[in-house]
Amino acid sequence: MIDRACISLNNNCNLQCKYCHFQDKQIDFNSFDFKSLKIIVDNIHDYCKKNKLERFKLGIVGSGEPMLKSELIIELLKYVKENKYQEINIYTITNGTLLKKDLLKVFYKYKDFFKICISLDGYEEIHNSGRMCFSKVMEGIKNYFEIYKKMPAINSTVNYNSYLNKEKLISFYKDNNLFEVTFSKLIGYLEADLFISDEQYQDFMEYAFDSGINSRQFKSEKCYDCTMYGKLCGVGRTNIFIAPEGIYPCGRFYKNEKYNLGSYSDSLFKIDKEVHKLIPILDNKCYYIENVGVK
Repeated sequence: MIDRACISLNNNCNLQCKYCHFQDKQIDFNSFDFKSLKIIVDNIHDYCKKNKLERFKLGIVGSGEPMLKSELIIELLKYVKENKYQEINIYTITNGTLLKKDLLKVFYKYKDFFKICISLDGYEEIHNSGRMCFSKVMEGIKNYFEIYKKMPAINSTVNYNSYLNKEKLISFYKDNNLFEVTFSKLIGYLEADLFISDEQYQDFMEYAFDSGINSRQFKSEKCYDCTMYGKLCGVGRTNIFIAPEGIYPCGRFYKNEKYNLGSYSDSLFKIDKEVHKLIPILDNKCYYIENVGVK
């Protein structure tokens, strides 16, 4: 059963991170409007109600920077709250550079069902080796703390530099009171400067666990989500990626029309049938890498 989806509001970004697999697709700047988003969440609510699904995880994350469409996110949050779609839990992953205090004050009103995660790969040298604008990200984190009175959740992409400098990296998070960190393994990037093997990633994760970092990845339950989080691949099982161009098994398939499962306006019951035509990959493998993309 589908129990999670990502909505790509737009395919535009204010940064050009080195390892972003969406960059070559950010050329036409398609985006959703509010009318389209209402159709999507209405379909999700209908699907959950008929399947008696009490929790549906909806990520505002995809091929562009979500905060470039912050007004649209606010409209969506207001609509979900007004319609009491209590089964829909929403989160976003942002690069953090556009998180101003006035915007965060608005988001704070929806804190019961809307979570903000900030991408931060570590201290300045590590972060800027793959991403950009470390100081602006830290300013966004500071603004978040001033409004929410707690530190935000962090999404950290783990690459070879992270592995080589894991002691300093973990100390940086702890010294800055950033204990809620999701460590995403860099996948689909084969250049030797940042490529990290499964064994190196596992070693990094064991060190992070022993160091006292609180990550959802350290929970023992079996969960189909994404192998980049050290979890199991949800393609053909639980996941979909919704973009203006169509619905795909996950973000890696964006604009691959062979794997376009349907329109954003289609019912989730129809999309569910298409999802389950895919044969799920073995545990600990990535469907895209094994069947479509880089080997």
